[in-house]
Amino acid sequence: GRQAYLRVDFPAMPLQPRVVDNIGRQAGQLNSRIQSEFPNAFEMLKQNAENVVRDKDELGADAAVALLREYQATAKALIDTERKMKASTDCLNSLSSTLPEEADAAALRLHFTAEVDKRLQQQQSSDFSSHEAFKALQKYIESVLNASAGDEEMEEDVMMTQETITNFKCPLLQIDMTATGEMRPMTHNNRCVFSWKGAKQYFNAPGGKQCAYSGCNALLKMSDLRDFKEFARKIKLACADSEEAPDERNSQYVG
Repeated sequence: GRQAYLRVDFPAMPLQPRVVDNIGRQAGQLNSRIQSEFPNAFEMLKQNAENVVRDKDELGADAAVALLREYQATAKALIDTERKMKASTDCLNSLSSTLPEEADAAALRLHFTAEVDKRLQQQQSSDFSSHEAFKALQKYIESVLNASAGDEEMEEDVMMTQETITNFKCPLLQIDMTATGEMRPMTHNNRCVFSWKGAKQYFNAPGGKQCAYSGCNALLKMSDLRDFKEFARKIKLACADSEEAPDERNSQYVG
């Protein structure tokens, strides 16, 4: 047959000070172990951001900034969690001294929640921008944006007409360049022009390599080159004017 259960509500028992101390110590130790991992997480974000900045020419400025903003959003979430963990740990360390006498388990839970909330409210005055990891990521974003703006200004100074551009072949690969993709034009001085693919293969020597153009003695690394957007626009115009011009549709997008 069915077994009947009798529910008996026992009166709430006050927690002994040593019990409260044990709870605070054990939970505090767990919090401390978790908090010790935050520096590693922030360092990993910064290393990823450095890689994005390093490869910004290959990725393209827009994609690089988008990735950096994702890292920044992750940093915000980590900072928020780190602050909550710190508030929780501070409360646990002072639990036995702040808990009212004769408090039971339910009162302990309510007291702890209230104390954590109070400490978090005191932290509201400090925003994310004051955190070192957030500031570092913001600097990376600004560096990419400033480099992109500098390229735009430099392009305005380039005086190049359609008549002066008679050859769209990459001098390194002897293949027609395209306006976008891996065969897009790259330059370091608005005169020497290479495809991104050709430059990636040529300027891969440790310490750099001399420019392949006759008369140019510049020692270059891949990071010294930038997208030659003015030249890319000329390629687009030529594609529109001639069916024999390079077809960028067959180019694989890289950045």
